[in-house]
Amino acid sequence: MKDNIKNYEDLLEVDDLKLYKKILKEIEKNKDFYSSANPMEFTNSLLENCHINKKDLYNIIKIINSSNSK
Repeated sequence: MKDNIKNYEDLLEVDDLKLYKKILKEIEKNKDFYSSANPMEFTNSLLENCHINKKDLYNIIKIINSSNSK
């Protein structure tokens, strides 16, 4: 997992990397919630608690998914 995180950090631009780290911190802080939340709850919570917009979250997920599919 640590190798994947390092790889993602190499792929993301500076602003996206800041948001990515904020997302990881939020998930780490609320593991119980995020492990049981449905996709809509998960997404809405990240948007609200990380103070990010849908487009930025989408872009980060898109970059991560594209790197995983290679």
